Amino acid sequence: MADLKSILVNDIERTIDGVIKADDRAHIRQEIEEYVITQEVAKHLDKLIEGYRESIEGVRRGENYPYNGVWISGYFGSGKSHLLKMLAYILENSSVGGEPLAELFVPKISDQIQQANMRKVLEVPARSILFNIDQEADARTGSDDNALIYIFEKVFNRFLGYFPYDRNVAQFERHLDDEAIYEKFKKEYEEINGSSWEESRKTAFSIGQKKLVRVLEKSLDISENDARSMIEQYRKGSSISVESLAGRIREWLDKQDISS
Repeated sequence: MADLKSILVNDIERTIDGVIKADDRAHIRQEIEEYVITQEVAKHLDKLIEGYRESIEGVRRGENYPYNGVWISGYFGSGKSHLLKMLAYILENSSVGGEPLAELFVPKISDQIQQANMRKVLEVPARSILFNIDQEADARTGSDDNALIYIFEKVFNRFLGYFPYDRNVAQFERHLDDEAIYEKFKKEYEEINGSSWEESRKTAFSIGQKKLVRVLEKSLDISENDARSMIEQYRKGSSISVESLAGRIREWLDKQDISS
């Protein structure tokens, strides 16, 4: 007599995490393979895909975005995070082992028109920044009225390769990038100090300031006093608002190629 293990397609001893983690990429293929599009999900997915498609076509016509966000609502444990994670990986056309994850998800859509619209959406390059807010919060953002903005900025800085744990250092890096000298700066930092900028930047404005000064003198062709004055200005920091962060993100988006 056949036992349960022998008649099931999937290994019953495989790892199944009861809680979907946004930053867990190790199990993303399994999560998408085993995802079930219920009738309720299919109904709202159709609305999302249609809105996404309208936005793309509107931008191509030079129009403003008709939509600027999507709210996923549901009871605790209803699968909100699961669906969001699936969409984040699929819409940016992520692959695992050379296999596009979209090819595991799209065939699950039973409606052929909806499936065709999904494939049309996937033709447009997209980037996803997936994170859990509670994991990103720290003592510096916990009680501030702008706590959420600081978290969004932190995650965006990390996405761009800037230092996420000190917004003043990240701003310094961003300004170097804006001047198209960031890569040159990092190379010269390692040549002069024998360690990479990424390894040293957490202390660059404090005990590592002397190392940074030497590099700035060479990279920007400025005096030691000017270099120290520059660092001091960055250490003072600057304020942040929804408008300033949104403007920064918009500037980055405007630099992206969406022609394909």
